[in-house]
Order: sequence, then structure tokens, then C-alpha cells
Amino acid sequence: MLLFLKKLTSPVFRRITGVVIVIATLSLFAYYTYTKPELLHGLRNVSLGISILLLALYSGILLINTFILHWSVELCSRAIPRFESLLLTSYSSLVNFFGPLQSGPGFRLLYLKKRHDVSAKSYSISTLLYYGVFGVTSLLLIGYGLNPGLATAGLVIVILGALGGAWYVNKRYKQFIKHPMQVGKIIVMTILQVLVTVVIYYLELRLVNNHVALSQAIIYTGAANLALFVSLTPGALGIRESFLFFSQQLHHIDNHTIIAASVIDRSIYFVFLGLLFVFSASFHVGDRLKKQPKETG
Repeated sequence: MLLFLKKLTSPVFRRITGVVIVIATLSLFAYYTYTKPELLHGLRNVSLGISILLLALYSGILLINTFILHWSVELCSRAIPRFESLLLTSYSSLVNFFGPLQSGPGFRLLYLKKRHDVSAKSYSISTLLYYGVFGVTSLLLIGYGLNPGLATAGLVIVILGALGGAWYVNKRYKQFIKHPMQVGKIIVMTILQVLVTVVIYYLELRLVNNHVALSQAIIYTGAANLALFVSLTPGALGIRESFLFFSQQLHHIDNHTIIAASVIDRSIYFVFLGLLFVFSASFHVGDRLKKQPKETG
């Protein structure tokens, strides 16, 4: 049994699983576009103004992640120039999408450790703070979409839990106590990132089906966000769609709308990554980030 579990968690198995999921998802997209050509017609009907707006919103998320990275480094008692934070966030976003098994966070960790002598343990803790807030906020979105009162009760529980855990954090993780402003900023910006994602998905869903309500889009976003925690494929391709299919009883959005909105989102995001690649290439980001580590004194 232990040998079987070890094989399931091995990098090779995860890589093969990721490839299978990507192939299956692309096959599903191909089948849907063949049998329902209106999907591609819907993509062609996305106006230039809406496309620019979606690209601007994704650019906003990039800037939010830049600030989160900047303050996460400060949480580790180190400093990094803001423009370098932007370059690192941009490059790692490309690595995260095209690299194996969502490798962006690992790339940032290795770079910060070598270039700025950031403690791997401290940065991992700050990253867990981000993912914790991201995950809890996504769960609260699902609760709010189902019942605002349920989300309010959940928020109260989260606050009480945070207060109850303050003593433990004070004992084990001094960096949170030393840098309370950075902790607060990371929390606020992470919540803002999730809210911007709600706007993106709501716009895309309404492009396909103008009967989709905001409450449905909120639940949809919460479910889509949770898929990132088990992502084995580039951009959570296939994983996110599976989460959205399995959570249909919560958001009540039909398969056709999910697929069509996903096609629009993937297309817009791929254009965004192309622009990001041009931006990174124009500043020779790869060369800058691969320079020899600075001497630390």
C-alpha cells in the first residue's frame, strides 16, 4: 500500500497524469467546437473593448501579485526593488504556465534564496499565508453565493480562529509579529485578487449567457480558484473545468456555458501571456534574473 501511494505521489506519475489531463481536455474542447461551432463564433464575437478590459483586469492581477511578492520578501526581513518584483512576477508567471507542475512558486523561491539570501523557510511561510487567505476567501465566495448568512457565519468563524491562533503564531512564527503591516497588506491584496477574478469570470460568463447571475459567478469563481490547489497541468487546464463540472449543483451553470466561457478565458489569457512574454523579452528578464547572486554582507 505504501509503495502504491509513493508511486501516486512521484514526480513521474504526476507529470504523466498532467499530460493525460491536458490531452483529454484538449480533446473535449475539440469535440465541443466540432459539434457546437457556435463556441468559436462566440469567441469571434467578443468585442475589442471587452478583450482590452479583460486584458487590463489580468494585468491588474499581475500587479497585485507583484505587490504580494514584494511584501512577502519584506516579511522575510529582506528587501527587493519594486521593478525587480515586477520582472520576477512576470517571468515566474510564464514559468508557472509553461513549466512542469505549476513551477512558478519554486522558481521564485530559488531565485530569492540565491539572489537575495531569503530564507526558504520564511518565504514558504509567507507563501502559505497567501495560499491560506486565497483558499479561505474562495470558500467564503462559495458560501456567499449560496447564502450570504452562511458566508457571514463562516467569516466570523475564520476571524475567531485567527484570533485563537494568534498566540501560536506569536510563539512559532516571529516574522508575522515583526512585520504586521506586511501581513495586513498581503491579506488585503489577496482578497482584492480574488474579487478581480470574480469580475473576470462574471464578464466571460455573461458574454456566453446573459442570464448568469452575479451570485452564480461568485460560486463559479470560488470553485475555479480551489482547482489551483490540485493543479497538475499548465494553467490548471482541465482541472479547473473538472471542478466547475463537479460543482454544478452549487452554481447551476450548464456545461455549454462553462466550456464556452472557458474557451474565451483561455484565449484571452493566452494573449495576455504573449504580451507578457514580449514585455519580459524587451527587458531581457531571463538574463537579468539568471545573473550571479549578489554578495551579501
